[in-house]
Amino acid sequence: MNLGKRILSVKGNSYMRSLRQGKAWEAIDAISKDYDSIIDSILDDSNITNLKNTELSKIVKLCIYSMANYGHADVYYNYDDIDTFYEDYRENLKMNGYFLPEEISVEEFIFDGKEVDPHDFGGKIMDINYGELTIPDSVHTIMSDADICADMTVRIGNADDLSTFLEVCYDTFVDLFKDLSHQEELDAVRYAPYTILTDYISTMLFVIADEVVWDIIKMYTDTFPEFKQFQELENDYVYSYPKSITECITKDELGMAFLYNYRGEDDISVALVCICMMFKNYLERRIII
Repeated sequence: MNLGKRILSVKGNSYMRSLRQGKAWEAIDAISKDYDSIIDSILDDSNITNLKNTELSKIVKLCIYSMANYGHADVYYNYDDIDTFYEDYRENLKMNGYFLPEEISVEEFIFDGKEVDPHDFGGKIMDINYGELTIPDSVHTIMSDADICADMTVRIGNADDLSTFLEVCYDTFVDLFKDLSHQEELDAVRYAPYTILTDYISTMLFVIADEVVWDIIKMYTDTFPEFKQFQELENDYVYSYPKSITECITKDELGMAFLYNYRGEDDISVALVCICMMFKNYLERRIII
């Protein structure tokens, strides 16, 4: 008996057992214990100081939003527009009664949590347009008192972003699992794509635009009629997708088990499972074939 194949079978059966019991997150936790998380690694790499000239920078966006509207930012800034993002953040502070001195870097204030001693800048200033403005001591004060949040997000907003995301996932996979034996690598191709499944999808850290969600589900429904049960909206395609995407529309037993757990729930989870299945096929094409 090939012990390697036997171990793989036991591992897969464990995931399937949880899914058959309706415990999708138990299966996700088990997979994440067996394999480094691809999405965690991508988010860890989304460091503002390390993004320049990287493929990841194409899908990392910056946004300003309120906690009252958490998860629904209306405006996203490309990484290349980071200076505009910083200027708009300062302006948002002014509109809400605060002033961040020019000596304080917005990047350090937001992303490094740099604290400020307001007394070093007089505590308050008078602005010709906004009147008296208070110097904040930290980004936490801005978040709690002014309800202004700023963050980075990995956002799949259109067809090009989806193509870039698969490429970033591929590069991440190669980096995470480069030291595996061939048999272990085949094992990782089968299961590691499902580490993309994450509750980050309900936060600002990882966002898929509604239009892309609908398009993905429609692509699967057009290819596999049984996916009709997962399609909440019947719509025309918003974007046109390249062959590198459409040729990866496939399904597998593990992915379908996840989908049946999400049936009747939010369509974003359905789309995310579809992305996992697409990425598994993407890996098979580039690594195995």
